Amino acid sequence: MIEVKNVYKNYGPVEALKGVSFDLGKGHVIGLLGPNGAGKSTIMKIMTGFLPPTQGQVKIADIDIWENPVPAKQKIGYLPENPPLYESMRVYDYLKFCADLRLDHSSAERISFVVDRLGLAEVVHKRILHLSKGFKQRVGIAQAMVHNPDVLILDEPTIGLDPVQMIEIRDLILELKKDHTIFISTHILTEVEKTCDQVIIINKGQIIARESIGHLSKWKNNKRVYFTVSTKPSQDQFDLLFRKFGERVKVNGNEVSFEVKDDLENSKLSQSMIEIFGGISSMRVDDSSLEEIFVQMTSEQANETR
Repeated sequence: MIEVKNVYKNYGPVEALKGVSFDLGKGHVIGLLGPNGAGKSTIMKIMTGFLPPTQGQVKIADIDIWENPVPAKQKIGYLPENPPLYESMRVYDYLKFCADLRLDHSSAERISFVVDRLGLAEVVHKRILHLSKGFKQRVGIAQAMVHNPDVLILDEPTIGLDPVQMIEIRDLILELKKDHTIFISTHILTEVEKTCDQVIIINKGQIIARESIGHLSKWKNNKRVYFTVSTKPSQDQFDLLFRKFGERVKVNGNEVSFEVKDDLENSKLSQSMIEIFGGISSMRVDDSSLEEIFVQMTSEQANETR
C-alpha cells in the first residue's frame, strides 16, 4: 500500500533523511517514532507530496507520488499536526468543501457516512469555532477520509487532548484500520503501544528499528521477573536470597523480584525459588515499556556516532 524506497532529503549541507526505506501493507496501524529533529515531519511531508525528496521514491498503491501526483494523492488522507480547519464554517459545509476539492462527485453520501462513522452528527451543523478540541480533531480526521482514501496519514492525532478525548480518538483509529492503512507520527508512546501493530523508529534521519510492539522487547537488555510466595520471607530465606543473587533481588512483602537477561535465566530462578520457599504462588515478567526501549535505542545510536 505504501512503499518508501531509499529516500534522501538534504537542506543545503544538512542531511535530514539518509536512505529511508520501508513498506506498509493494508489494514495495519504503524507508528513513526523519533526524537525532535529525527526526520519524522520531513518523511511525512514527502509521503504526502508536500515536499520533494532529494533522491528516492514514494509509491502509494503502486502509484509514484511525484510522477503521478493527482491519482496518488487521491489515495491519501492527511491530518497535519494542526488540522486545516476553517473555523467560521459549519462542519457539514467544511466537509463538502473538502470533498469538492478532491473532485468527489458522491460527496453527499460520503459525508453522511463519515459524519456517522466519526460521531459528528450532534455537531454537523455547528460552526467549527464552537467545537471542543476533541470534536475539532474528529473533524480534522473527517476531512482526511471524506474522499475514502486507502491510506490515512495522521500527524500527532491525540496531541492536546484530555484523557477522555485521547481514548475516543484511539478507539476511532482502531475502528478505522478495518478499512484503511494508517500511518501515525506521535510523541505519546503509550498511544503507540495501544493503537499500533508495528513501530518504525527514526533517529538522525535513519531508520534504526522496525518491529512489532511485542518484538521490540528484544532491544531491552534486562527484564524483571516477579514471584509471589505464600508468606513473607523469613530472615534466613532473606539472607539466602541476597547471598545467592546480591543486588539483583528485591523483596516487597511476599513478592520477590529479580533482574534477568533471558528466558533460560527465568527457568533457573524458578527452580531456586522452589528450593528456597518450597513452592511459588505465581510468576510474572515485567516487559520493558516502549519508552524505555525508545530511550535506549536512540541513546545507543548517539553513542555510536560520537
